[in-house]
Amino acid sequence: MIRFFIYLVRAFCAILLAILSMSCQYKIDIKDPVVKELSGNVVTELRNVEAFEGIKVSQGIEVFISQGTERKVEVKTDASVLPLVETNVSNQILRIQLKQKSVFKNISKIQVYITNPTYTKIETSSGSSVTSKNDIVGIKISLTSSSGSSIEIALEQEEVLAESSSGSQIEISGKALHLQTDSSSGSEINAKNLYVNEVDAEASSGSTQKVHPALWLKAKTSSGSSVYYYKKPNQLEIKESSGGSVKERKG
Repeated sequence: MIRFFIYLVRAFCAILLAILSMSCQYKIDIKDPVVKELSGNVVTELRNVEAFEGIKVSQGIEVFISQGTERKVEVKTDASVLPLVETNVSNQILRIQLKQKSVFKNISKIQVYITNPTYTKIETSSGSSVTSKNDIVGIKISLTSSSGSSIEIALEQEEVLAESSSGSQIEISGKALHLQTDSSSGSEINAKNLYVNEVDAEASSGSTQKVHPALWLKAKTSSGSSVYYYKKPNQLEIKESSGGSVKERKG
């Protein structure tokens, strides 16, 4: 009887270990990237999307935006990559990303061309980029970049919010009434060609900002960061700490 009980316990343990092993193997397979061959055939596909006002892009995808009366989203890439590019709208945000982690034996650009009447929010991450092809006109726009990504935009707005982190870059040109900036972790906000009345700037952790205020500038810097202003405003409020600096520059 005891031997039979021991046999049952051993059998149960063996079955349990087999199940756990299969489960672990399944999880590893899910996480592993899919290796694919490129077809060498670059194609463009028109996507049918719902109305949106913002864009969120990641994973090295290049996005080019234009402001126009129609709504249009086109994806241009290798035919093998095209089915993996997601362009979904959630809460009025167009999210552009890859469906799964995939590794291709050759580098293939993924480019998305967007025309839309309104843009209120643009967010980039993971080496992706957004570039405007014409002036983006509106009331208020929020720009956020992180993880080595970039935004390059020409605009005409009443209020602009710009936030950069983790080695990313934001470059802004045009006109605005108010600019609020926040940079950190070696990132950069270049708004020296954005002619603006008021600037509220905060920089930290080795980041850099360039601004062009006309009426007033409020700047706070810390931890080796810098804010450079290219026009001396009527009012200037500066707070520097831990090696941070605020300086005037010509040109």
